[in-house]
Amino acid sequence: FEITKVPGGTGSMYNLIPALASLNQQCLFILDGDQRQEIPEVESIADSDLETTVQRLIGGATPKLLLHGGNDPDLPALKTKELRKVLAWISEHVTYLPGDDPESLLLKLGANPAVFTSVTAKEEWDRIARDAMGRPAYEPVDSRDILGEQERALASLSDDLPELREIRDRIKKFVEDSTKS
Repeated sequence: FEITKVPGGTGSMYNLIPALASLNQQCLFILDGDQRQEIPEVESIADSDLETTVQRLIGGATPKLLLHGGNDPDLPALKTKELRKVLAWISEHVTYLPGDDPESLLLKLGANPAVFTSVTAKEEWDRIARDAMGRPAYEPVDSRDILGEQERALASLSDDLPELREIRDRIKKFVEDSTKS
């Protein structure tokens, strides 16, 4: 398997989910923790609530399902079946990082005692990268500089931290389940 960062962020990922579910693609979406939602049991959702439930789980967008158009009398039943398939796929193929966002999670794991929001964590990583590179405040650092510092920080962490174990266990379970089918 391979790990790919989807360009465009969470919104782009949400748009892909219905098609990937319809095609039963074996991929795992790992979203930021602040996107975390309770994913209901497929059987517990009434047919009349399916579309709004899936819509909520994919960021509010109307799910673009792979259905034949036209005057097919079976279209409502097919739509219901596809929405259930999408919901089931989400429960098996979408997971969330611990915490709210990767930047503040990494700062926390690195034993930084401060509490960060998504915005202040990004500012802190900018400062860390700037300090590491010896750049004055008026000289910019770019996303590659910041990512380099984040990668160094991640590499210095113990693999036994509970948050890293949680992420690793979820990926491992997904890979094991994927190879069974």
